[in-house]
Amino acid sequence: MKSLPKGAVAPMNSGKLWRLDCAVLNFYLQALEDAGRGYDSVRGAFIEGPPAFAGSGIMAENHIQVAVRNPACIIGVFRP
Repeated sequence: MKSLPKGAVAPMNSGKLWRLDCAVLNFYLQALEDAGRGYDSVRGAFIEGPPAFAGSGIMAENHIQVAVRNPACIIGVFRP
């Protein structure tokens, strides 16, 4: 397993910017690609925040993140 070069600083998550999460995901996806098991896209569900309402299992800041690694997979973009 590789480690950071001497003197390098790992990225940090801050607010709604998940830089560390992104770096970890990119690291492992690159390792898989190097081993011949690349992925065009990945997605993950993240459970965050306090309950949306009392007794709820739904949290106020749940979200899904999608990372498209192969730009050829993008056939269009729209804004909801």
